[in-house]
Amino acid sequence: MEKRTKSLLQEINSISPKRDKTQLIESRGTNALGAIINLLEMIDSNYDAETAADFQKRVLLSIKSRDNTRFLRGIKKLRGDS
Repeated sequence: MEKRTKSLLQEINSISPKRDKTQLIESRGTNALGAIINLLEMIDSNYDAETAADFQKRVLLSIKSRDNTRFLRGIKKLRGDS
């Protein structure tokens, strides 16, 4: 039965159109940017201007440096964690 299942899955995969890498990057980029924009808007609406500016800076620097620790340190500082 396992061989039949594999065969069916392989057949389904062969029928589906191959996605172009550019399309994949466009789709993921659009989704990621939408999520980041929503996050920035949420930060703006829930925190005072100074705190929101700090969080936004941390988000953008975390993306630029590909390291989420800057943002996490800001969250910990807001919560009062050490």
